[in-house]
Amino acid sequence: MKEFISFGIFGNKITTLNQYEKNYKYSNSPDLLAVFFITILFSGAVLNYADMDGNSSTGFSGTLDLKDVKPFKHEIAKEVWDWFQTIPFHQMIPRQDLFLSGGYCLANEGVEYYVFAHENKSFQLFLDFPYKLQTEWINTANFKEIRMGQSVNTTTKFEPPQDEDDWILHVFKPNSK
Repeated sequence: MKEFISFGIFGNKITTLNQYEKNYKYSNSPDLLAVFFITILFSGAVLNYADMDGNSSTGFSGTLDLKDVKPFKHEIAKEVWDWFQTIPFHQMIPRQDLFLSGGYCLANEGVEYYVFAHENKSFQLFLDFPYKLQTEWINTANFKEIRMGQSVNTTTKFEPPQDEDDWILHVFKPNSK
């Protein structure tokens, strides 16, 4: 029987969630799971989450016993999925080439862009439009928390809000929301 392996793309490298946990020392961290799920979706992939330590037959934590399920992991996956349902994901394509410093970008060219740069580092987004685009920051720890940003139309260096959370930059054409 083939083993089920979840994977994502981090820094142009395909990796499993377990490898990512070892590299970043976030084992079972809610923050790691949210980052992992967001990164998979921002890479234009589909997220199929299963709470498993074993293979596809053992499920959950190596058993099929419901008492072994880890509800917080399912809640995090659902929060990310629910937020992705609010954006026009089906109209967007991955555009990591639009910015420096690593990260992930989904674009509906000329209309709106979502940029996820994990670890709250500044980044430069390459834009060139004859009209101004609005920006806002979306908190990945609480998708309802949104902070307005600056208006831009050219390549701009962005600084995420400086706190402990990861943020998604939303750049959009006025009246497109």
